[in-house]
Amino acid sequence: MLAAWALIPVAAAAGYSADIELVRPWFSPDAAPGVDAPRMGEPGEFSGGVFLQYERDPLVIFEETLDRGAVVRSRQVAQVGASVGVTRSVSARVLLPVAYQWGTEQPSLSAEGLGAGDLWLGARWTLTERSRVALGVRGDAAIPTGAREAWLGEERARASGALLARLSAGGWSLLSDTGITGRSEVATDADFELGSELTSGLCLRYQLWPDRASISAGLVSRAGVRHLGLGGAETASEALAGLTLRARSRLQVDLGVGRGVSDGYGTTSFRGIAGISVMPAADAVVASPPRIRVDYDGLPDVALTEESPQSPQSGEPDGAPGWAEGELARVEGEQIVIRDPIRFEFATANILPESLPVLIEVARLMAADGRILHVLVEGHASDEGSYSYNYDLSNRRARSIFQELIRAGVHPERLSYRGMGEVQPLGEQTLAVDRRVVFHILRVLGPDELAPVYSETAPLPWSGEEASFEPPQIPAPPAPPEIEPEPVFDWESL
Repeated sequence: MLAAWALIPVAAAAGYSADIELVRPWFSPDAAPGVDAPRMGEPGEFSGGVFLQYERDPLVIFEETLDRGAVVRSRQVAQVGASVGVTRSVSARVLLPVAYQWGTEQPSLSAEGLGAGDLWLGARWTLTERSRVALGVRGDAAIPTGAREAWLGEERARASGALLARLSAGGWSLLSDTGITGRSEVATDADFELGSELTSGLCLRYQLWPDRASISAGLVSRAGVRHLGLGGAETASEALAGLTLRARSRLQVDLGVGRGVSDGYGTTSFRGIAGISVMPAADAVVASPPRIRVDYDGLPDVALTEESPQSPQSGEPDGAPGWAEGELARVEGEQIVIRDPIRFEFATANILPESLPVLIEVARLMAADGRILHVLVEGHASDEGSYSYNYDLSNRRARSIFQELIRAGVHPERLSYRGMGEVQPLGEQTLAVDRRVVFHILRVLGPDELAPVYSETAPLPWSGEEASFEPPQIPAPPAPPEIEPEPVFDWESL
């Protein structure tokens, strides 16, 4: 679909200081070209790269319904950008485009050659992030550093803000980026007004190979605030389709194509996209609930027992033999066993909300008995999929639980984690029981051993951010048994 620039006189001055770019990459975890996402990496974590776009016919003159020729026939754009996490919920970013334009059919309006676009500076905030739903906002400002009268940059700064959303179910996810761009009106000598615009982007993505390959389809559009529903050059929409490939080295490759579905400036008859970027590791963008502080009042006494009448993943309901009603976890021998298995979003390390109470109870047990000095969180997988994939998944899931226990108040010095992949199946009839997490008690306080002193603050192992921790309770040792005095023999009674 050719872009319409309505009724521009051929004798008009060459070019305008107007930015016609419709599709921008945001270099955010989970984002798609033209559609930002609310998911964050860890503080200090970097993402960035370069996107190349070939655009055919992004600016064409139409007089009534007659094609009068392309102002910009071909355009090659390179967009370089980077984003860095400031906190767990805030990131900052920068984007700089450079374009080369050629093949005009309207020399009097064209600006062929190489030129830079306006510099974009921005930030994102995550409002809420769960395994299935995430919300955030973004704010960006375009600084007028680009070439003038070349369809690349504008004379005044402009700002853009949007509400970001992500919905996930199984291997599907839907991204939404809806907002407004505010600018001073750009005057032209034609039947066209470039002013403030409503913007929207939608992207539907499906994971072909979790955390490794996905396909997507999307729609990016904008419409002048003063021309809503009127169509014309001020309203632009383009459909996009893409393929994203991720490597274990954090390298990401994006490939895509696009085509305009409505008349409007910046839409194309063909758009080709190729991008290469560095993104946070998959387990660093796992959706996590807010940090939970444990209430230490009224914690139950915990006894280190020798009996283990139930399996670590028995899954018995409330009131079943061996489990009291409402009991979620307990210490048995050299393990903290849990009644129900920890559940994750399909093929990811995202812990489902219904399993969080189990982890909170494990944290409460460790808080109640400081004699438990160290617990190893051990993840296991079934033999579905490749050997290396199962090892990686079990390790990432164990890491997610390790992080949640620390957020629930367990001091990092009392925890470690590892993945075991598929090497220790339980030999049951169903594969589900092999996808399990085991809490091994590696070390307990000896009867004559002094309890360790834990620091009140410690850096979170995955980010270095300082967090505060309450010391665990040390149960009082049992009172020694009363010893009866030995009888005294009365020699005088002999």
